Amino acid sequence: MAESSPLAFDLAQRLPSPRLAGLIVRITGYRETATGRFAQRQAAPLIVPLIISFGSPFLIALSREPSATDRQLSFAAGLHAGPVYIESDGHAACVQVDFTPLGAYSFFGGAVTDLVGRMVDIDDVLGHDGRRLREQLGAVACWQRRFDLIEAFVLRRAGHMPSFEVAFAYRKLARSAGAISITALADEIGW
Repeated sequence: MAESSPLAFDLAQRLPSPRLAGLIVRITGYRETATGRFAQRQAAPLIVPLIISFGSPFLIALSREPSATDRQLSFAAGLHAGPVYIESDGHAACVQVDFTPLGAYSFFGGAVTDLVGRMVDIDDVLGHDGRRLREQLGAVACWQRRFDLIEAFVLRRAGHMPSFEVAFAYRKLARSAGAISITALADEIGW
């Protein structure tokens, strides 16, 4: 009889509550349960992730293999057109909040433009509040409780509203899966 290898990670996901619809796509909890080196390459998604880590840092790089200097613990990353390379040591644990582009603007405000094509430490993006959230999440063992804490945190901070034209243009682009021409869209909103 063949021996099966142990599962290398614990994964939990939650879709947003109705209060967060349109702001976030999902919340994911990830914890590695087996030691070893793990590597993955992800295609660029149309989300703005916020990673809150309470385990070992990841090695992450945009459009290239990561090096030892690419150590990231808790951070926000902006939209990026290329692949993302991720390595971990078997002791990573985190919660990832996947914001829609409009949700990211609502949560991060104008600072969301500073994230484009970059990963920025949570302390630089959220300050003391981010540090406190990381500590709270690390002190709780239940994924559902962690997700509750994240949702409450996002709801408290999300208050920046994009202009009507930007929100309209984004929604129209999303509904058309990018098939609408930018010229037609600009004409429609009067820009």
